[in-house]
Amino acid sequence: MGDVLQQHQVEKVYCAVLVGEMTSSMECTEPIAERWRVAEDQEESDPAVRKLRMCVHEAGRPARTEFRPLHAGEGLTLCRVVLHSGRTHQIRVHAMHLGHPVLGDKLYGKTDAEFLSLTRGSIPPSFPPFGLIPRHLLHAAQLVFTHPITHERLALEAPPSFQECEAVTSRRLLRHWK
Repeated sequence: MGDVLQQHQVEKVYCAVLVGEMTSSMECTEPIAERWRVAEDQEESDPAVRKLRMCVHEAGRPARTEFRPLHAGEGLTLCRVVLHSGRTHQIRVHAMHLGHPVLGDKLYGKTDAEFLSLTRGSIPPSFPPFGLIPRHLLHAAQLVFTHPITHERLALEAPPSFQECEAVTSRRLLRHWK
């Protein structure tokens, strides 16, 4: 199974709730790099946060992410996301780059100071106007691969819930997930 993962022979589908209304499918093919290696604002950003974040940068490694909106409205988009590469934080970085950050993303959806305050628990995880969002709304919904021994095509699914998030449940977004 390790070989299947290493050779990128697994189709990975995610469910994401994005900020903003994405009205058509988008693909991002921007390379992704470790921010601390390429950031030009080294003096202005917090070194602890800079070490955690990835960024779109020409010196990065190739990455490709497909975003397919299933429903958009009231400032949010329920999106089916397909990964074609496996970079660290790839969906979160590409979504932010496209102007539609993942709702609840403390690392990519907040400033350095806000991120540090959130992780220390000194401020609540508030994402106005959507309220308190306890975690980023990104869920691995499906893995499809060929079993390495039996060669049977397998699809493992885990439907998203996001029940702890009022912004999603009140809008009944997940009824559009397929």
